[in-house]
Amino acid sequence: MNETVYHHIDITIDSGLPTPGVKDVAEVFGASARQMDHEFGVKPISPSQGVYRVGATGAGAQQIKSGPQGHNAHVSPDFYLR
Repeated sequence: MNETVYHHIDITIDSGLPTPGVKDVAEVFGASARQMDHEFGVKPISPSQGVYRVGATGAGAQQIKSGPQGHNAHVSPDFYLR
């Protein structure tokens, strides 16, 4: 059985902007906004607080698994596979 492993984490971004966007999420992970659109699923959980859920499969999952590249974000402890 070939099952897709899906990873997702919730991150909080403190970019100093009222509502951080996908580009800010991308920068945290060292990815381009285009890469985020196509390889990552970015869902706003609470955009006004800068909280986004980032999900990815394949190579994108490895990238988020390695964690944020910038110090302007923190990952919730709930990093899990399903």
